[in-house]
Amino acid sequence: SGHNISTTEVESALVSHPAVAEAAVVGRKDELTGQAIAAFVTLRGNVEGD
Repeated sequence: SGHNISTTEVESALVSHPAVAEAAVVGRKDELTGQAIAAFVTLRGNVEGD
């Protein structure tokens, strides 16, 4: 709470990672702070999880 972060900034940071093919970030309600974000990420095909 107290920080203004745009969904575009977060999407840009996510897709700058070499393992990320696509990302979508949306705002959502949060009971504690009132606002939050949710990110949906598609990894590149040649990436294995840790």
